[in-house]
Amino acid sequence: MKKTATLSILLITSAIPISANTRLCEITGIHDGDSLRVSCHKKALRLACIDAPEPDQPFGQEATDYLASLTVGKELEIVNRGDGGFNRTASILYVNNINIQERLLSAGLAWYYPQYASKCGDFMGLKQAEQSARDRGAGLWKSANPISRSERIATAPWAWRKGVR
Repeated sequence: MKKTATLSILLITSAIPISANTRLCEITGIHDGDSLRVSCHKKALRLACIDAPEPDQPFGQEATDYLASLTVGKELEIVNRGDGGFNRTASILYVNNINIQERLLSAGLAWYYPQYASKCGDFMGLKQAEQSARDRGAGLWKSANPISRSERIATAPWAWRKGVR
């Protein structure tokens, strides 16, 4: 799915501090609910500290579409957090001072990924966003057991990628 966005120079004066690890750029494509391409990076970006369903998993398309709705055409701030594996940069993404990872977790369209928690400063906010989605039964948490093999129940992406389908 190819998506494009236009950025405004006004973001430079936003309340989010701009640092050496921060880049402002536009989306050139969204791969899935936690991976996208932007104009100012040679590598794709991997949203740090979360794992969204893969495109062929239940809720995969919903996660991809939600990421697009939150980001495409919006002013973005990208904070690089190191290597994201598979020739990607792990990044925290903000739109209007809103943490996109937290929004995906709160919507029930991603899991908090504790294996990579060190890449995010405020991982407690991420854990709380996922817990809120679980408590409300949002998205993939509509089921009491989102790690089963039922058709509309999602398996954690890290297990899915290892062949637990």
